[in-house]
Amino acid sequence: MRFGKTLTAVLFTVAAFIGLASPASAADRNGDWCGYQCDGQDPSSYVWHGAGGPSNWHNCSDSAEQAGSAYGAGYAVELRYSRICETVWARGTQGGWVERQDGVTASFSSDNSAPGAVRWSEMLNDRSLVSRACVHVSFGGDVCTRWY
Repeated sequence: MRFGKTLTAVLFTVAAFIGLASPASAADRNGDWCGYQCDGQDPSSYVWHGAGGPSNWHNCSDSAEQAGSAYGAGYAVELRYSRICETVWARGTQGGWVERQDGVTASFSSDNSAPGAVRWSEMLNDRSLVSRACVHVSFGGDVCTRWY
């Protein structure tokens, strides 16, 4: 009987040491991401309420990284990706859009009252999907990032 208790204690200690018994972060929990409920949300203001209360609530743009960029004829567009929310959006100054492999898009337009101001699209769910950001160049067609 003592051997069983000792083995259980050793296994629990090892599991705690390698992180199996500790709580996972919001992004690591199965099913705990923004998903399709983030479609159409503003990445700069939307707060994802992850499981576990306020300590797991995140503004999706806080974890954003540049996943791609494209340039052409003075136009530029970025594909932004939030690893916590698993969402994407397009960002630029001349207007553009983010496009998901299933054909869903979200666009943004330039602000004529503030030339050069950075604008962005609404977010799209990107979990297990592929997306890209594009901008239309008036005399050259569309310029897009690689699919990410």
